[in-house]
Amino acid sequence: MKLRLLLAGLGISAAFPWLVYFILLGMQAKFQTQTNDFQYHDSYFMVMHVGWTGYAICFLACFALFLIGYAAYSLTRKVKS
Repeated sequence: MKLRLLLAGLGISAAFPWLVYFILLGMQAKFQTQTNDFQYHDSYFMVMHVGWTGYAICFLACFALFLIGYAAYSLTRKVKS
């Protein structure tokens, strides 16, 4: 594996958890600002907490998927040759 490809995989794996985090944060903000929810205010609340361990686990999972994809691509190129 070339260094450029490895760095690209690390960058994608580091950026993906942040993207998921901001999407979930936007969904949380949308669900908590419903105007018709005034009478049920104390019946539920949403909590979203992603600590450093959650980010690290997501990073490692994304990088593992990247490596599996690269290995599968390499194997298919060798079979075609």
